[in-house]
Amino acid sequence: MSSSSELLKSHKLRVTDQRVRIVDVMLEAETAVTYKYLSDTLPSDFDRVTIYRNLKAFEDKQLLHAIPNAEGELYYALCSHTHNDNFSGEHNHDCNDLHKSHAHFKCTKCDSIECLTETPVDGFALPQNYNARQYSLLIQGLCAKCNK
Repeated sequence: MSSSSELLKSHKLRVTDQRVRIVDVMLEAETAVTYKYLSDTLPSDFDRVTIYRNLKAFEDKQLLHAIPNAEGELYYALCSHTHNDNFSGEHNHDCNDLHKSHAHFKCTKCDSIECLTETPVDGFALPQNYNARQYSLLIQGLCAKCNK
């Protein structure tokens, strides 16, 4: 059984050919991916509604999390997996645990977005009667590849 099928099952998602192919593309990517990237990479029999519905289902089951960039475009990163050999290593965190939130890095040269799981965001002091449900920290600059 493929690692994509295992990931889907471990998040209590029904395993379908389309879901496996979406997860395969995300596992092969070196960074978080956009809807457009998925749409351009997947075969033409994937319509936009199918991709969006699956991304939403994956997010609901904590298989992935959405990362808004500075322009509001969403990038998607799998929550618990090991990237391929060309990437920085393991990406393993709980998508819905505010206490384990982490920063994201957007390269201003190649436009990649990566999860910086080693850079935790431990929370903010909010005014009384405010309750954070989600927050995101986006750091922008040059990634390791572009900074050489």
